[in-house]
Amino acid sequence: MDSDDTTATSISSILATNNDKNQTRGMVAARYLTQSTSFSLELPPLTTSSRRKAWNSLKKKILSRRNRNNESGSATSVATTTLGFDYDYDIIDLPVGTDLPASGKTTGIMLIHPIGVGIARWYYQRLVSSLVARHARIGARLVIVVPDLLGSGSACNATAGTQKFPLFNISDWTDQLEALMSTVEIATTSDGGSGKIDHWCVIANGGCSPIALKLAQRKKLVERTDMSEAPVSNLILSSVPRLSFFLKNETTNDPAKVAKSYRTLSGVPGNLFWWYSCRNDGAFIQTFSEKNLIADPKNLGPNWRPNCCETALSFDGKGKYATFSFLAGTLQDGCLPSLETVKDTPLKIDIIKGVDVRRNRAKSWFWQKPKKKDEKNPRNTNHEKPEADQASGATAATPASDTDTSNTDDPTNKNYETFRDYAEKNGNGGRELVIGGRISLAHEDPEGYADAILQFLFGP
Repeated sequence: MDSDDTTATSISSILATNNDKNQTRGMVAARYLTQSTSFSLELPPLTTSSRRKAWNSLKKKILSRRNRNNESGSATSVATTTLGFDYDYDIIDLPVGTDLPASGKTTGIMLIHPIGVGIARWYYQRLVSSLVARHARIGARLVIVVPDLLGSGSACNATAGTQKFPLFNISDWTDQLEALMSTVEIATTSDGGSGKIDHWCVIANGGCSPIALKLAQRKKLVERTDMSEAPVSNLILSSVPRLSFFLKNETTNDPAKVAKSYRTLSGVPGNLFWWYSCRNDGAFIQTFSEKNLIADPKNLGPNWRPNCCETALSFDGKGKYATFSFLAGTLQDGCLPSLETVKDTPLKIDIIKGVDVRRNRAKSWFWQKPKKKDEKNPRNTNHEKPEADQASGATAATPASDTDTSNTDDPTNKNYETFRDYAEKNGNGGRELVIGGRISLAHEDPEGYADAILQFLFGP
């Protein structure tokens, strides 16, 4: 792993300096750096149509006849089974304050950024600054890790130079983050490191919650003899989707339909969408974000639009493939296996909600079309939002699918079971805090978000 102990120049870095007053405040108190690493993505076997199979068979016969007497010439090329990515991530090491007693424990915090047009790890610029400014309150060391997810920001740098990325899925992003967590753990315990990480807290927003749950499943907090790897002890999820989002399976989210949607998006429709989103210096991104993601448009700040636009255009716009994977429904496979694995374990799942509970009305034709009303039974209603609404924010810069906007503190307003209710019954119930903002909470109210994280981890 190569590292550069310098401030990052990449736009996707949370350490980039610009005019956002919330971004650099308090940074001098932390030891921070940007590092580079690589990840090899295992590619699934290519599916071939019947016409293509017939053509390949004919071509193979022709080649075998031409090279009948040449054993080496009869061999056909083998498709690449892995795709390598070089990407950057930021580490902010917050040591224990000298005026506070040390707890002796080090908490690693993995920040999973949303997936969308131009979104990368820079999304957490404000939150990291707020965490640094508040860290003096606690007597514990924090190691904050902020990577670019595959297909986003610097993680569009595929070593094979491919023109098109494959359909990303939950396991791909989880594999990447799990490998990175192991890398960071080794680095912090090796010579020159500042001490091992004892446990992890994984933080995700909206539709990326399944990645956090999958990580918790992989690094389950249990009593075991092999403690070489730090477990995930806490999940903090914000703008949480409705419960139905987590309980889906292959029956409700057909992989064939997801793959077909991705192929469609990767063609002319998706290219037009990406062009339209970035035209006029990201005017559409700004308008959409103000209408669907933020309680107050002023909270976006002056850098949201240029950051989104510049990141979306970097690497020849290859960041579109991660967004297309999201839009196609790759993160809607459900989380039942993960939830079953962590059932009745010490894992705590805490929730952060925004005070603005307006539903995101954004729709996309890439999702399942809404069903027609039953004329014979007009009273046939459902408390769950239609599938078209489950893509809420999907075409936005920071998508958040089917956000649960119920007020769990008001029993008269809760007419369906929430994910928090399910987590409680699953033995993983944590706390819930309400902060300012609507969907993109870590960007809109970074102070409230940072306070919530520290309360969840260390108490009031």
